[in-house]
Amino acid sequence: MSNTISNIKAKNKRDTLENWESSNYIPYDGELIVVEMEDGEVKLKLGNGVDTFNDLSYIKGKKPLKLYLYGIHINPNESDPSNAVTYLEDAVGMTPAKMGNSTFDYGSFRLPFLVNPVFRRG
Repeated sequence: MSNTISNIKAKNKRDTLENWESSNYIPYDGELIVVEMEDGEVKLKLGNGVDTFNDLSYIKGKKPLKLYLYGIHINPNESDPSNAVTYLEDAVGMTPAKMGNSTFDYGSFRLPFLVNPVFRRG
C-alpha cells in the first residue's frame, strides 16, 4: 500500500459588497461567503443552495461566531495506519471516518462545517 500526502489549502469566497450585489451567484448549501464592506468591516452570509447572494441574510448573533479548526497530521514514516494520524486543534478526540466497498461512516465528522479542514504536513 502506498502513502499519499496532500497539502490542501481552501479559501472561502471573498469579495466587496458591490461585486456580490451585482452578481447572481447562488452559494452552495453551507458555503460561507465573506463580504468586505466599504468601511472595512467584514460580514458573513451562509449559502443554502437555493437563494442568490442578495436574497440571503447576514449571519447575526449577540455572541461572537465560534469557528472550529479541524486538522490532522499524517506521519508518512509510520507504517501502521492506526498510528499514522494525529488529530489537531478541535479534531482532538474525534473518531475518524471509515469507508468500505459499499459503505461510508462519517465518524465524528458528520458535522456542518463552516470552515474547511486544515491538513498539515511535516
